[in-house]
Formats: sequence, C-alpha cells, structure tokens
Amino acid sequence: LFVSAFFVAYASAQQTATLTGTVRDATTAVIQNVAVKVVNANTGETFASLSAANGNFTIPLIKPGDYALIAEAEGFRQFRQTGIRLETGST
Repeated sequence: LFVSAFFVAYASAQQTATLTGTVRDATTAVIQNVAVKVVNANTGETFASLSAANGNFTIPLIKPGDYALIAEAEGFRQFRQTGIRLETGST
C-alpha cells in the first residue's frame, strides 16, 4: 500500500488545509475503499477519508500542526508516514 499525497493550504478566516492524494499497490494499481487518515501528533485529532474507485482521496479542513498519515485496507499492510508538518501558508 503506497500513498502519494500533498497538502494545499487555503487562506481563510480559519487557516486550514486540504490533503489530496492517490492510493496504489506495489504494482501501481489504484486501490479503492482505503481508510486514509491524518492524526495530529500533539492533540490526537483525526481527519479521515476513503479512497474512491480511482484511488483518489481528499481530506479537507485540516488544522496546522504535526501529523502522521495512516492508510489501511483489508488484505494490505498498513501504510504509515510520520513527521508531516502542516504550516499555515504552506503547500
């Protein structure tokens, strides 16, 4: 299970970001219905989504902070990436 993702920060009254990406397996085939979440390392707050039929997912309204990204699907080993820092005004 592999996840390619990027954050896009939006300026608004409340500074938030959106995480978008695609979930693929080792053969680069897209995978649907993957539970993708980001967990704030300091607060434990979780933002989540499911990947669509094309493997794409979107997680909106994420608050700035340090995060771990976790992707899970039946039949696959969990994907986990830590040390993701989201700052206001970053992309």
